[in-house]
Amino acid sequence: MGIGAEAMKLYAELADDLSFQAGNSICELGSQDMQCDGHWWKPAREYMESLGFEYVCIDIDGRHDALKLDLNEATVGDVSRFLRGRECDNRGIVRFDVVTNHGTTEHCFNQYNCFKLMHNLTKVGGLMIHLVPSKPWQHTEDSFYYYSAGLFADLADTNGYEVVRLEYVDGAIGNMVQAVLRRTTDDEFRSPIQRDYRITEEPLPVTPVPPMPEVHTPPELLHGESLVVAESIVLTPRTAHMKVER
Repeated sequence: MGIGAEAMKLYAELADDLSFQAGNSICELGSQDMQCDGHWWKPAREYMESLGFEYVCIDIDGRHDALKLDLNEATVGDVSRFLRGRECDNRGIVRFDVVTNHGTTEHCFNQYNCFKLMHNLTKVGGLMIHLVPSKPWQHTEDSFYYYSAGLFADLADTNGYEVVRLEYVDGAIGNMVQAVLRRTTDDEFRSPIQRDYRITEEPLPVTPVPPMPEVHTPPELLHGESLVVAESIVLTPRTAHMKVER
């Protein structure tokens, strides 16, 4: 996925955030393109650098001068070695003011590594921005994973992130989760346990989770027809109200 209208609107609303200012550094998971009038027309690198950001992206395909690393396995040390000579912390680690995930991690098998890498790449006080698909019928065959807002709420509670924004948005390709999280400590990354299954002596603070949006009903179903969404899934008027799982 690339940077479309939903992300551009979000960026405009984050313009006053101290992390999202010209002269700061940004690292994108995935080599992104910008969307204009429904067409992908410009590398995100050009746009971000025109705004004054110090820009880096990571993608196994190496497009747009991306650091050629596999997000399933890459570590913050790997990224820092690629960027030797740039400003780093006292451990020799390069960190960024903003780290983004615009529709990238759903294509990676190793989710733990992706979220840990974002955590480790982000400065204390910096932002992690996610704009990823939930469960739209239009998007069935494109991703390994679809996300709930609850994942990001539990991720924030477990790692002490400040939740700047957490909501479902209706994007061009269907329902998406938009999460903006601020790293507040230099603690190591921790895997969250889903809130309904936590066993702990001291309850963690619970970030409110926005309600799931209604499942889209394709127009074909309104007229009593069946719609083949994928090889093994057929929606009919009778089942259209159900959540479709593979």
